[in-house]
Amino acid sequence: MIRQIVVFLYHYLLAVGACLYLLTVGVFRSDRREILHEILFRLGWRKRPPPEPSGPPLLIPPIQVRELLPAESVFRLLEPDTTSGNVSGYELAIINALVVAVRPAACFEIGTFDGRTTINLAANAPVEGRIYTLDLPPEGLGHTRHS
Repeated sequence: MIRQIVVFLYHYLLAVGACLYLLTVGVFRSDRREILHEILFRLGWRKRPPPEPSGPPLLIPPIQVRELLPAESVFRLLEPDTTSGNVSGYELAIINALVVAVRPAACFEIGTFDGRTTINLAANAPVEGRIYTLDLPPEGLGHTRHS
């Protein structure tokens, strides 16, 4: 218990020293001012500016998810845990909500990976719906190239 208090006080005093530095000498360095901005963002006291667009102009204009889906959407979410290479839980929820809203006769997935998205497509598609997937066989992975 005493050790935990000592460790806490050590970290607390380091943070106090860092704050004093940032709010006095640190404000004269631009990289330190960025830290102050980051603190404000993380505390929610300041809103992050939207990122500057980079790359070529978009051919399809970006839209908000709420423009595509009803205000409330009920769907099944199977295998919510992700691994490297999976779509995020947020992306999977959007895909599932779209399938429920559109009720497609067929879904086509390119790049199946581990089947997590496929099982969610099947769980949310109409009973009579068909799910098609396209993926490289494991022995063909060594022959792929990125250019």
